[in-house]
Amino acid sequence: MPQNVTHQLRRGVRRRGTVESMSPAVRKSIPITPERRALVAAIRTAGTPERAAAEAVAGQIPPHQSEARILAMLVDLGAKRIAEEVIQASYAAYAAALDDEDRATAAALRPRRDRLTD
Repeated sequence: MPQNVTHQLRRGVRRRGTVESMSPAVRKSIPITPERRALVAAIRTAGTPERAAAEAVAGQIPPHQSEARILAMLVDLGAKRIAEEVIQASYAAYAAALDDEDRATAAALRPRRDRLTD
């Protein structure tokens, strides 16, 4: 049975939820090179090419984001890119595993599928 909890957030706002429905953030210490710190600073600065590029990839970034929030965004983008690469590799492995009979069956079913989905 979920346990009801109440969280105190900034500015005195309170939200209720269940333990199961919340995914608590975990903070990790990671080494950041000076170049990456400069990138994070540039992404946090409105009007920079780095911020424009980050927004083109991740969507609009609200003003005054913390370094931690920008780093989390960069980790998320990297994780999504890796997941996409895994999917592509899986498709390639599947295609390589198909034999002539599998391809013939797919070719025979394709017109029927196309006719049914129109």
